[in-house]
Amino acid sequence: MVVSWLRVSSLLVPLAVAFACTSTTEHSKTGAGGAGAGGTSGASGASSSAGASGGAAGTPPCNDGGVLTDENNCGSCGHSCLGGGCVAGKCQPAVVFSKPGSSSTSGTLGPLVADGLHLFVGDSGDLGKSVLTGALWVMDLDGKNFERLDPGGSTEVVALASDSTTVYWTSAEGELKAVNKEGGAVSSLVSDPVTMHGVAVSGKHAFYVGGTTVKQVYLVGNKSWPLTGPLPNPRALAVSGGALYLTTMGNGPGFLDGTVSRIAVDLGDSPSPTLKTVEPLVLDQFSPGPLATDATHVYWSTAEGDIHRMAFVGAAPEYVAKATDAADQAPQAIAVDEAHVYWTSWGACVTTGCTIQGRVQRAPKAGGSKKEVLAEGEMLPTGIAVAQGAVYWTNWWFASVSRLAL
Repeated sequence: MVVSWLRVSSLLVPLAVAFACTSTTEHSKTGAGGAGAGGTSGASGASSSAGASGGAAGTPPCNDGGVLTDENNCGSCGHSCLGGGCVAGKCQPAVVFSKPGSSSTSGTLGPLVADGLHLFVGDSGDLGKSVLTGALWVMDLDGKNFERLDPGGSTEVVALASDSTTVYWTSAEGELKAVNKEGGAVSSLVSDPVTMHGVAVSGKHAFYVGGTTVKQVYLVGNKSWPLTGPLPNPRALAVSGGALYLTTMGNGPGFLDGTVSRIAVDLGDSPSPTLKTVEPLVLDQFSPGPLATDATHVYWSTAEGDIHRMAFVGAAPEYVAKATDAADQAPQAIAVDEAHVYWTSWGACVTTGCTIQGRVQRAPKAGGSKKEVLAEGEMLPTGIAVAQGAVYWTNWWFASVSRLAL
């Protein structure tokens, strides 16, 4: 597909944000399989079980020849593709949600988080509209029962984070907002009339990028204060233990002076509202954007499409995967599970008349093995999440969510 780009900067500079569409139904209930909004994947994501000679009553038999094309026994007996096809023993992605009323030139779905039961999708509103047309969607892992968690006409989502009970987001209207996953009133935690970017949450504390500074919010009373002075284009945030990790794109020629940094933060019940020391961990990065953490490492991507990691203690940065061609450029989001790093990229289509070439990829956390292309083609994969045996991603321009059984 050939398109005319409206937001070239989104391709040149990878952000842990996205854009989305309008909404229809407000969320009123959720449950173990309830409430939905822009997500994907099967209700459990787990493989069905079937023996080599057949399974439970009604289950088609599995044999060595069938595993090449059988979506219920793909690659091995009992491996379900969760609704996707099976080609040469590998599951294929499938669209599980398409936003009603959107077209390939209007809808924008971006940030994505999953909690094992539901997907939460940030919608940044229809392109070309002068009013707020975004939404926060929630849906079952199979893309069904989708609803919205926010009142219509009230928000455009920039970045998402969640804890066990609540979803938080930074918004284009300059507010940090929150809503219970089960629905209810949306809370405006902070009103900050600046451009907002990343958000992270830990316990009673939330953190967000507001303009050129990083700010902390104590959620008991919603008191907020700056953690840093002005920084050169801060973007993504992730919190692990008592540390907040962040990327800055830099502000030098070509954005080649980006950094990955760390801030020791106070997560107690009586936090001191003072500026903190920003500790640079890695310098001279090419416009780093998306960021993620696990128990031991911080992971990030750079604009050319390289994926890096660094241990929290006593180690130098290392490559997880290196970019191989133009389609790897402009990473949009990054996620991790126990063994792999997953990421989306838009590719180098940044001029009028070029052809979209997006990718979804993964690589072992430790690197050293060839990265694996999970999906590619004329799409703009943006937000990404892993849950219940599948990887999910939003397709920005096309206002849809896809799923791939792993």
